[in-house]
Amino acid sequence: MEQKPVGIDNLGRKEFLSWAEFRNVFDRWCKKNKYLFKIKCYKILSRTDSTSSENMKAIKYSFIQLVCKYSVVNQHSLRSSSGELPTPCQASIIVQAGPQHDRLIVTHSELDHNHTIAVEEFESLFPRFMLKAKPFQFLEMTNNISKQFLRLNDLNELVYQSCDEETSLKDLLDELNLIFCKDPKVKIKLLFHPDIAEVEGIYLMTSAMNNLLQRFPSVLYIDQTMSINDDFYLYTAICEDANQIGRTCGYFITLKKSETPVRFMVVSIMQSIPEFVKYLIKTVVLHAGLDEIDLVETLLPSATVLMSHGHALKVLQSRIKEEKRSVQVEMKKIICNLVYSSTDEKYKRNLRLLKATASSSFLDYFLNDWHLHKESWVSGLGQLDPRIRFDYHIKKHVQSLESICPTPSLTSSINSLLNLQSFKVLTSTLDENMTTDFYNKLCHPDFLKLIQEEFSFAIKGFYSISETAEGFLVNDRACDFIVNRHQFQCSCFVFESSKLPCRHIFAARLWNGETVLEKILIQKMKAN
Repeated sequence: MEQKPVGIDNLGRKEFLSWAEFRNVFDRWCKKNKYLFKIKCYKILSRTDSTSSENMKAIKYSFIQLVCKYSVVNQHSLRSSSGELPTPCQASIIVQAGPQHDRLIVTHSELDHNHTIAVEEFESLFPRFMLKAKPFQFLEMTNNISKQFLRLNDLNELVYQSCDEETSLKDLLDELNLIFCKDPKVKIKLLFHPDIAEVEGIYLMTSAMNNLLQRFPSVLYIDQTMSINDDFYLYTAICEDANQIGRTCGYFITLKKSETPVRFMVVSIMQSIPEFVKYLIKTVVLHAGLDEIDLVETLLPSATVLMSHGHALKVLQSRIKEEKRSVQVEMKKIICNLVYSSTDEKYKRNLRLLKATASSSFLDYFLNDWHLHKESWVSGLGQLDPRIRFDYHIKKHVQSLESICPTPSLTSSINSLLNLQSFKVLTSTLDENMTTDFYNKLCHPDFLKLIQEEFSFAIKGFYSISETAEGFLVNDRACDFIVNRHQFQCSCFVFESSKLPCRHIFAARLWNGETVLEKILIQKMKAN
């Protein structure tokens, strides 16, 4: 005769003085009966429930509903003896806090299951489904928010529930929470490994990055810029501002084994910006293979999608290592010339050289996988190619990343990356004389001297800049000044007295990517 499972209400009591006590009893009951339950929904005790801090810590929840793992049926679910999928299991348990919030009470239990489970399967799954198992509660949350834009409430709850997680994960969540508090419009996605509370990727676009891309969406360049550590790569999205400076407009840290990181980053960027901005993107350059380029083309049919020179050279030169050593140096030179061929004639000339040098196996690979798609990876072919000037932007960006030493900590990496977005870092390589030739033709030498001095103060100073309803609030560590939305007027004494561009106007324009070489900046002075 089959033994009937021991019910949760037959454990001697239905009331428990803490969540820890309940979960220990419940896990033993599940193990004895070979059941897998998961938390379907819950509500955490809060101070609005007039709950003491001691009870909040001990009881933790005001409501919990536990359901059988097989309450949802899919193709991987247990099958009946006839081979058909069974109906969803209705077994469930409801636990609620008592009236005084000083205990947990089992208020409902439906314990009839419509299936059995093999011993081997139960033993492999049970450690993950134990209530006291570290990942269980947290996994439900990470699975729900993975690949979605985080809301502050989601992040706060992740922080709260991560108390039993590894220190590195807790530190990362705390850092993201701090970023959210400083920048409520930030766009963040966390990618978690399914059923494991481990981070696979982090997408990050601050509000300042978002504003830059909206202002300068013509060309979007996504490059694999560095290795964070043994496991993660950093991908950076870059646009070009009105001063011809490459500006970071998004970060994506992802596992090196990720299959389509660039496509995910493009999708996330498109979800981060207004719909109309997408149609202003004319060219997208990707550190990605042809398969990913094809995928991105379907997302942005109105844009030209190209492969970066760096990726083309990396893949082709890696393949050259399989050739005879005696021809490798010459082939690398030919491949480099092919990638940077500026005309169709130059491409054909280099292709003839390759045919005369490479082995038949390399030629088969090149002609089938690359030659047929040369429009995607060969430089301009007679047209103006934005990759040429963006190669310089990428080089400067990689140089700025040299201060970030490879580290196993994602938290410190993110912190360092955001520090690179400071105004001081932005202006550290600017030429103080860039304004001289432009304004020398437009104003008197005395006025030119003042403009030069103010520009020098702008690029050497320390400023924090934020957008307000009136325009831009510029703090120079001493006072706050308001620069208007068009960034040609300021509330400071220098502008009010001279009507010439001051350090705050230059700082605001540089921060927002607007040109500092603008005739309108001296028109008010001339009018006076």
